[in-house]
Amino acid sequence: MSDADRPAAPLLVFVGGAPRSGTTLTQRVLNAHPMIYGGPEFDFTPEIAALRRRMIESVRSGRIAPHADEATVNAAVAGMLRAIFDARAARAGAGVFSEKTPANVLEFMSLGEMFPEARFIFVLRDPRAVAASMMRVLRKSLAQGKRPPSFAPSLVGAGESIARYWAAGFAAADAMPERVLTLHYEDLVAEPEATARRMCDFLGLPWDDLMIRPEETPAGEFQSALGNDIYYTREEIARPIAKADPEGWRRDLTQAQAEVVTSCIAPHPMLERYGLPERPSPRAQAILRAHRLRQGLRSAGRRAARLIGI
Repeated sequence: MSDADRPAAPLLVFVGGAPRSGTTLTQRVLNAHPMIYGGPEFDFTPEIAALRRRMIESVRSGRIAPHADEATVNAAVAGMLRAIFDARAARAGAGVFSEKTPANVLEFMSLGEMFPEARFIFVLRDPRAVAASMMRVLRKSLAQGKRPPSFAPSLVGAGESIARYWAAGFAAADAMPERVLTLHYEDLVAEPEATARRMCDFLGLPWDDLMIRPEETPAGEFQSALGNDIYYTREEIARPIAKADPEGWRRDLTQAQAEVVTSCIAPHPMLERYGLPERPSPRAQAILRAHRLRQGLRSAGRRAARLIGI
């Protein structure tokens, strides 16, 4: 078969954002389009992209340059992901493969270098709502005797995690403006058709109204990937798009807790709609200082323990 006769490789789309920001709903909407396969999280994409980035750095430093150059590393790592993603898209008869793992956003830049044709969808949501959802996941984890999620070990940890994910997303959007589409969760639930049409236009796909009825697309793969109901129940993962209460986070967070979360977030034009405070309140600053002091003491204790061999 000549190159001209080979079927075109599926367009790769990477969805990312802070955990609990609406990336799952975004993926379900994409998956409802007949030309897109967008299943549950692959999980390993950000780790593989980070490995590729570290290997490239090692090549440039000369450490592993005797073994491989940048092109070889890129081809090997990209080829592994392509082999997995293309095969799944082919089984689904899809021309677009969407991979949604929230931490993808941390590696949008590396993925963009690996896959020059790929597109990226960065999902935003009111950080207070994100943190409130993270805290619900934390409580469920503890109630089931499971390890708390790494992205939200505490309320301050949740705020710092959101800030880290968003800093990476905004940097990618600035560096690749034609390849990164930034969406607000609030738009997706309030104006699903307009927002889904934006995604279609961004991906160069014709509109299909199944996208605003994702509950009509079998959710079996999403449900089978659920190990428990810490993140979603089986019913939640298959429900229709529903409007969200923009002030719903107030049921889970006190005003002081909300101030702690927003104190971690750097201002950005894409966040202006949320009316976040311009500067931390004295109360939030005191809580953050106390938290960081405890963190510093714990780190010092761990370093001392390593030095004396205990």
